Amino acid sequence: MRSKASRREGRQPRPDFSRKLARSIRPTREGMAPIKTLRDAAALIASLDQFRQARPVWDLCAEYVLRAAQSGQRADVAEATRCIEVALGKENWLKGHA
Repeated sequence: MRSKASRREGRQPRPDFSRKLARSIRPTREGMAPIKTLRDAAALIASLDQFRQARPVWDLCAEYVLRAAQSGQRADVAEATRCIEVALGKENWLKGHA
């Protein structure tokens, strides 16, 4: 039988969606709140219409947001932030992005 300590070692830490993004994002779409945390980004993705969620760019963003929440590494948070900016730009919901 394995000890409690060895069982805990195999577990991944709980995702921390309260982590701040690399920078705050202010969508230009009316009614959209600024996106400041991984939780805000996840909530945005979850609130999208299904046809938008199914787009590869949003699917990729969901993966990056989860990875950043799990790892907490600065590079993962930066990549999640960049992905959200690109996806918003593709929807024309962010000025200066295409």
